[in-house]
Amino acid sequence: MTGYAILDTTEEVPTPNQLPYDVFQERIFEAYNGRIDVQLVIERFVINAGSMKKSREGMHHAIQTIGLLEFLARHNGWPTPLYQLPADVMRLVDNKSLRHLGWYARGMEHANDALRHLAVWSLKQGRISRKDIHPSG
Repeated sequence: MTGYAILDTTEEVPTPNQLPYDVFQERIFEAYNGRIDVQLVIERFVINAGSMKKSREGMHHAIQTIGLLEFLARHNGWPTPLYQLPADVMRLVDNKSLRHLGWYARGMEHANDALRHLAVWSLKQGRISRKDIHPSG
C-alpha cells in the first residue's frame, strides 16, 4: 500500500488515502501530470536490513513510486521534492497529534504516515503551529 495526503492550498484539512502502489501511480500521474502548482513531500526511503526484511517486493514498489514522483516533478517543472525521514516525522507528529489536528484517518496506517509528513511540512511552512499539534506546548 502507498499512503498519501493531498492538501489543496485553499483547504484547511487534507484528503488522505492509501492505495496499492500501481493504482496510486496511475492516479497520481493522471491527476497531476501537466499541473504546475505541486509541491511533493516524500518519505525518504532507506534500504537497510530492516526494510529488506519487511518486504523485498514492497521495497521495489517504493523505489518505483519515488522514481515516478521524481519524474513528474522534473517533467512539470515543480520544485524539487522534499524528503523527510520517518523517524524525524514520528517524533514530531504521532497519532494523538493527528487526532488533535482533526487529520487522523481511522484504519489507514499508511495514509496517517503521509499525514504526518504533511503536518511537518505544514509546520515548517507556517500553515500550522506547534500548538496545533501539541496543545500543551
